[in-house]
Amino acid sequence: MSTPAIEYLRWVRFLEPGAEFDLTWSGMPERSLAPLGVTIEELLVDEPPEWGSPLLAEKIASAFGLSERNVLPVNGATFGIYLSCAAAIERGEKVLVEEPAYEPLRRIPARLGAEVIRFPRRRAEDYRLSRERFFEEAAAGIGLAIVSDPHNPSGVRLTLDDREWLARTAEELDFDILIDEVYLDFREEEEPLFALRHGHRMISVSSLTKVYGFPRLRAGWILAREEFIAKAALLFDYTLGNLSAPSVALSLAAFGARKKYRDTAMRRAAENREILESWISPRNDLRWVRPDAGIVAFPELAPPRCADRFIHMARNEFSVQLVPGRFFEEKNAFRIGFGMERHVFEGALDRLDDALKKWSGAT
Repeated sequence: MSTPAIEYLRWVRFLEPGAEFDLTWSGMPERSLAPLGVTIEELLVDEPPEWGSPLLAEKIASAFGLSERNVLPVNGATFGIYLSCAAAIERGEKVLVEEPAYEPLRRIPARLGAEVIRFPRRRAEDYRLSRERFFEEAAAGIGLAIVSDPHNPSGVRLTLDDREWLARTAEELDFDILIDEVYLDFREEEEPLFALRHGHRMISVSSLTKVYGFPRLRAGWILAREEFIAKAALLFDYTLGNLSAPSVALSLAAFGARKKYRDTAMRRAAENREILESWISPRNDLRWVRPDAGIVAFPELAPPRCADRFIHMARNEFSVQLVPGRFFEEKNAFRIGFGMERHVFEGALDRLDDALKKWSGAT
């Protein structure tokens, strides 16, 4: 069986370095591990034989007010999506995925033999959830639905009513819902929010990468009903075997200090979002939907046309790197990450402004 490349992740992996302003980053800048205070001896944490680190499961469960049996620590959010899909679906089963979507959300179930069908989250409707279109596709019979909250690439949130409606619909039509929540802690509310809170057919995947700035720890988790967690845990023996002990030790320390890191991320996201809104709202060469949360936005060229040439020019002539919208199924758009320090982001926008002026004059 062939394995198609996940084109976006392949592009990121082999992206040529050197752009002065790199707006491809979708998470907070990577943090130093030194302040975590973990010694060399502590890296070899002594763990029981269970899958996915019971110590880390206990820490995560306590933070969300759950039983450890509802938590499976995993090697990053994408691996959590893979395990969740593998546990949830049978070959040939229909899986409903939002469109546009973060590419692994549609590629992974397809690689596992599912028939992937789509429901649109349209730019013209501010990427909001259309319950009518979702229900129409789900009622035809599915095993799993996959959405992101906040939506990747737009940063638009599901409302609390939407999340509760999805949970009721999953119960009514007998399917599971997987929500990619890696950006969810950028929201303003302090109270923990996660998919399982709304109903037992809900599955949440998240990590310490996007909000907290620890991408190389590969510290992720799945929150789900007990029997689903037990089924997903078995798949460790078909894949990784178990988590890395040094990563677990560092993740325990990072998770314990996450409030401090989240507060910093929230301030940065709010400040840079306001800067971006002030920069982009008066423009007539771009259209956008203002993100509700997070540190990514997804503007579209106006008038609409394939953005690849513009992105190439911005990189080669103005040293600004953007993410092509084709990786998120909208070829006229590009994704901007704005998690960097304010002065760096302002410099990037100045340079991007120059690129857009040249583009408008040339086209």
